[in-house]
Amino acid sequence: MKILKNIFTLFCLSIISMSCVILYKENEKIQRSDLTGIWIVTDNNDTKKFNDTWEFKENGIYNELKLIGAEGSEVGDGSLVADENGTWKLSGDTLTIIVTGEYTDGKPYLYEEPVTWSFQVSKKDNVLKFNVLTMSHKTNPTTLTLKLTRKQ
Repeated sequence: MKILKNIFTLFCLSIISMSCVILYKENEKIQRSDLTGIWIVTDNNDTKKFNDTWEFKENGIYNELKLIGAEGSEVGDGSLVADENGTWKLSGDTLTIIVTGEYTDGKPYLYEEPVTWSFQVSKKDNVLKFNVLTMSHKTNPTTLTLKLTRKQ
């Protein structure tokens, strides 16, 4: 009977330890290098709601990219170019993006007041999730979770 009790205790401890490993893996620690690159950004709950492309450069530059021309279009060659731009920084799991301007008709335009976004970042495998914390241009920011998938 004592052996059976010990086996049961060991079984329970192994389940608890596996649960801890799974929970740890659920939200991996975010590193600056995890963010650098080009990402497809969608609403986590409805990926058809919108589709943006964001770029985080190693030097702290942020760009929202837009497609110039597309297959069958007479304008542009289908490449991605910077549209809105600014800077980004990561502190723990909080990402702050400060959008300072945009390109209009190929010319840079600086905003009178920068727009600041703040997100809580989590990572699972190669997908990032951004929970909106603040958006300086909105008095009541939408409760929204963005899903970022690395552009292939």
